[in-house]
Amino acid sequence: MMPLFRHIRQFLLFLLLLPSTHPLTVDTHLHLWPSSSPSPPPSPHSGLPSDYLALASKLSVDHSIVTQPVQLKHDHSFLVDAINAVPVGSKNHLHGVSLFDPLPSPGREVASFASLQSSSSFLGVRFNPTLFNPEDPKDTLSTSPSCLRMYSHLGAPADGPRTNLPKPNGVASLLLMSGFSTYESQVLSLISSSPSTPLVIDHFGFSKVGTKEGDRDFMRLLELIQDTDNVHVRASAAFRMGGTTDEVVTSRLKPLLAARKERVVYGSDYPFVPSAEEWRDRVREEGGEEVMGLNAMGLYNVPEAPGKEERKRRRGEEAV
Repeated sequence: MMPLFRHIRQFLLFLLLLPSTHPLTVDTHLHLWPSSSPSPPPSPHSGLPSDYLALASKLSVDHSIVTQPVQLKHDHSFLVDAINAVPVGSKNHLHGVSLFDPLPSPGREVASFASLQSSSSFLGVRFNPTLFNPEDPKDTLSTSPSCLRMYSHLGAPADGPRTNLPKPNGVASLLLMSGFSTYESQVLSLISSSPSTPLVIDHFGFSKVGTKEGDRDFMRLLELIQDTDNVHVRASAAFRMGGTTDEVVTSRLKPLLAARKERVVYGSDYPFVPSAEEWRDRVREEGGEEVMGLNAMGLYNVPEAPGKEERKRRRGEEAV
């Protein structure tokens, strides 16, 4: 009997040493800030890197794409340090998205982003129109020469360490807090100025549930992802949509998936999301591994997640 128990023990050890086979998860949108952050907005979670990494480990997140929070403005040093502090080979990998500065020194916008890419893992830039001219939200985006330069640069072929040409330099994301219709002409002008730039509309385009304006904005968003080759929508911040999670899933997430599932990416919006686990589970239930991770892996050109090749092998797929 002893050899049998020895074989069982060896088999159990073998199982423990196998790579993780949990479903791929890429959280494409969250914020982090230091404990000394100036005026951190109210949120259910701390926003500290250590607390997020603990949550990410619990939720089996493979890659986390961290967007520079607005209260830290355009000093990205904390985010760079937070990304670089995660040891190589860790279960979760942090990447960055910078916050576009609409008023840099002339011609410095591209150089500033290139510097962030060289010092850390920055994969894109977020454009927040309220930082351009708060008094006139239409005076933004495509009317700003520096914005157009940055947006065009993101769509140009990468010539650095992110290669595998013709992958672009990065991904642009838009925060349209006043609703899609407020910025529609600006967004269309941006798209036409650089059709090769990957563009993500954050938080369902802030198309509020249960309102005529929100429903109209959402229909235009659906048309946009169907009529263009480079526009994506981030399934995030359901709690900001003015309805219940079920209502957001039914009236926003499901129609998006039916229209262009390959254009939808998951984001937690930590630390603002009331329950990151609940939202992750709802998106996974509706969109599967494609929306939870595979779409983002291709969009952001991030490395393969830990255990991904093993998952492919076990499914009998050809690993490439």
